[in-house]
Amino acid sequence: MIILNKEERLDRLVVYFALQFWWPPAATHLNPTADVELLRVNLDSSMASENWSWSMMQIDDVKSCAFDYWYEMFKDVTEKSVMIPLPKDLVKSLLEDRIILPKSARLPEPQSEDSDDDGEVWTDESETPERPEFPEFEAKVSDAIAQLGGCVFPKLNWSAPKDASWLLGDNSLKCRSFTDVYLVLKASDFIAHDLNAPFALCTDFPVENLYDPVEDYRPQLVLRRWKDCRPDSEFRCFVRKKKLIAISQRHHDAYFESALQHKESIEKKLCTFFQKHIHDLFPLSDYAVDLYYEHQSSSRSRVELIDFNVFGQPTDSLLFSWTELEQMSTTEECDMLNHCTVERSANGLGQQCTLVTGSVQFCLTVDL
Repeated sequence: MIILNKEERLDRLVVYFALQFWWPPAATHLNPTADVELLRVNLDSSMASENWSWSMMQIDDVKSCAFDYWYEMFKDVTEKSVMIPLPKDLVKSLLEDRIILPKSARLPEPQSEDSDDDGEVWTDESETPERPEFPEFEAKVSDAIAQLGGCVFPKLNWSAPKDASWLLGDNSLKCRSFTDVYLVLKASDFIAHDLNAPFALCTDFPVENLYDPVEDYRPQLVLRRWKDCRPDSEFRCFVRKKKLIAISQRHHDAYFESALQHKESIEKKLCTFFQKHIHDLFPLSDYAVDLYYEHQSSSRSRVELIDFNVFGQPTDSLLFSWTELEQMSTTEECDMLNHCTVERSANGLGQQCTLVTGSVQFCLTVDL
């Protein structure tokens, strides 16, 4: 992990956000256009007042957190998944502005409505865009969905289209068909990171080479077997210098009484899982890992691996700040003794409860 000065980091962030929000991007070499200059000013202001990480990753750090890199190593402790390379024509379709469903997608029947226009038809076939076709890719997706039990959670190498979950009926990413998968990917801004700029914040990836292909990288569709997960059971663990230093609930804008009631048991299970399954196997020294604690009984509770993330932006630090995480001590091993509780002011929900166990800080929201 490399620490950059303010100007170096600002240069990287300008390019990163330009690639996220403008396609084609407004600037490849930080051209002094009005939009880029305004973005730079806004980022400069945000960095002075908000939660920014000054740690910068390298290409190998980002690659190590890609699903296709780590899945085989950890497939025994995570949900069964299928990976399918994204064809170039599909990537192009996903990056286009308009949402046009593939030809195979079922469309709702047109409904006639009363009108004062004497039956005038407001459609012009000459303006109807051609609907794309991906028969081979669609067949692979359909086969994978069937193989995984009929329902899947879709994502790309790093990002999931969580911002598009509203498109499906139950406000989740539970996909049952190729059409469901295509629709949430197409409507998502989050996946732009994987398709446009996965390495834009890497210090060893020159800005002038942002459009050049990266060795051993190809966008992948990841279909994970669907599992109904309780939001109070999802946690993000932060690791520095191979030591687990902090744990936060992933849904940091909600209060979960059950998480507080079982916090000691949860913390112990997560620490044990990390030491047993991750510590010696995952190659990075600094990273974040998402875990799912499935509480059944004190003897049968289990932990599953969800995902790996880089340590720093664009990973969300949740109930911590990146400044806190970067300054935390890593001199002690995970110690299951000597608990103490610290309360501090937090968001509108109430307070954060930080359970300190040895060198590990476990952060939850507390209802007032």
